[in-house]
Amino acid sequence: MKLPPCPPVASLVALIISLIGCFGYCFLFNRAVDGFSTQLDTLLSIGRIHMILFLHLVALFFTLFVVFFYVVGVVTTKTVNGKLNSATNCCCRWLSFLLGNQLAMAIITVTSYGLVIAWALLLCFTAIMMGLYIIFIGATYSFCALIDNQCFDFTVLMPAIINMVTHKNVDVTFCQEKKEALCSAKYNFSGTFVLAFIMCLIALIGLVHFLMCMVANFTRLRQHQMRSKGHDYETDGAGGNSMAMNVRMTKDDI
Repeated sequence: MKLPPCPPVASLVALIISLIGCFGYCFLFNRAVDGFSTQLDTLLSIGRIHMILFLHLVALFFTLFVVFFYVVGVVTTKTVNGKLNSATNCCCRWLSFLLGNQLAMAIITVTSYGLVIAWALLLCFTAIMMGLYIIFIGATYSFCALIDNQCFDFTVLMPAIINMVTHKNVDVTFCQEKKEALCSAKYNFSGTFVLAFIMCLIALIGLVHFLMCMVANFTRLRQHQMRSKGHDYETDGAGGNSMAMNVRMTKDDI
C-alpha cells in the first residue's frame, strides 16, 4: 500500500510561522498593554486595562482558521493533481468531496480574505499603540530628567484632559515615588511593543501565503472542472457518432 503524498513544505512552514507569530504576538502585546496601563494607572489612577481574554480568543480562532486553511490547501491541491491514492482516500474522501466544488472553495477564499483584512487592521492598531507608547515614554523620560526631589502638580494645567480620561478625583501630583515607578528602565515596554508588532507582521505574512494558496486552488479547481466537462462533452459526441455509424451499417447490410 502506498503512503499518502507528503504535504507541501511551503504551506507547512507558513503554518508554523503563522502560529509562532500569533502566539508570540498575543503574549508580548498583552504584556506591553498591561505595563502601559499600569504606568497610566500610576500617573492618573484610571484603572488597569485587561486584554487577556480578547487575546486568548484571537489566538484560538487564528489557530483554528490557519489549520483549516492548511488542510484545505493540501487536500484541494492533491485532488486537482489527482494524487489522492487509496490510503489518502480512506482518510480524506469526505473532505475531498466537500471541497471539490467551486462554491465551497469560493466561500473559503472569501473567508481567507476577511481574515487577512482583520489581521491587517489588528496590525494597524498595534502600530498605533506602539507609536503612542513611544511618545508617552519619551515624554516621561524627558520630564523625569527634570525632577530631583521636588513635586509637580498638574491639576491646574490639565483639567480638561483629566475630565476626559476619568471622572474620579485623580491625584496628578508627580513626586519621587511616581518617578521611580515611571522612569525606571525595567518599566520601559517600548521594546515589547516593537517585538509584538514584528510578531503580528510575521503572522500576517503567513496568512497572505494561505490566501494566495486559496486563490490558486480555487482557480485550478475551476479550470479542472471546466476541462472535465469538456471531456464529458467530447465523449458524448464520440458516442453519438458511433451509434449513427452502427445504424447506417445495419441498413446497408439489410
